[in-house]
Amino acid sequence: MEELSCVGTNYSHMAIGFGFDQRTGDFRVVNFLYDFHNEHDFLPKAFVYDVKIGSWRSIGQVVPCYMPKNWYSSVFVNGVVHWLAYKRPKFNGQPNCIMGFDVVEEVFKLMELPQNLEFGSNVNEMRLCPSVDEKSVSLFINVGEIWDLWLMKDYGKVESWARIYTIVLEQDFIPLKIVNGGEILAAVSAQKKLVLIDVEKDETKDLKVCGLPSSFYTGGYLPSLALLDNGKQLME
Repeated sequence: MEELSCVGTNYSHMAIGFGFDQRTGDFRVVNFLYDFHNEHDFLPKAFVYDVKIGSWRSIGQVVPCYMPKNWYSSVFVNGVVHWLAYKRPKFNGQPNCIMGFDVVEEVFKLMELPQNLEFGSNVNEMRLCPSVDEKSVSLFINVGEIWDLWLMKDYGKVESWARIYTIVLEQDFIPLKIVNGGEILAAVSAQKKLVLIDVEKDETKDLKVCGLPSSFYTGGYLPSLALLDNGKQLME
């Protein structure tokens, strides 16, 4: 086993994801270490933490993409942890792909963004999130006060991307996830709180949850009997 503490300090930042291996009933943390200042010479290091074993180990796979220094949330669906990323040699601007890591097979997967998506200086932000049914991924894209919501209807197939909503929001609204078929969970930067926006009714509901906008995160939930206490389960 290779302990994470033994990799040294020659890296600038990390990207983390969390998933569940249904085959073994084990929770796993995925960690990539990058050198922001020397990316062309420093190959990213990839590690997995197995809760049952209680230690880090190297996965021995070449990380195919680069993730920026700023924090990017991961999305876990279909046994794969997903991040917005850069396909080399691109290292800046807007992400140009989705990198996935299968926590069961321990292999990387690359997924294309919508083919007719125009990248330019007018794109302010992109945010990846789960679909409503937690079976695929969706993508929020911000241009000015407009947020476009794209959904990958058939998971893994780039031709199935479809723009399902165009939403005009104030810039201090940060969409997190679409829920209930037409409502959007969002953070309000100025007021530091969570709200639920009904797009069709043009109504906003205060959820009475406060915090820094950058601290809010959405993730999928599936009932499980697997416990985080050394992987012990209530029943086999």
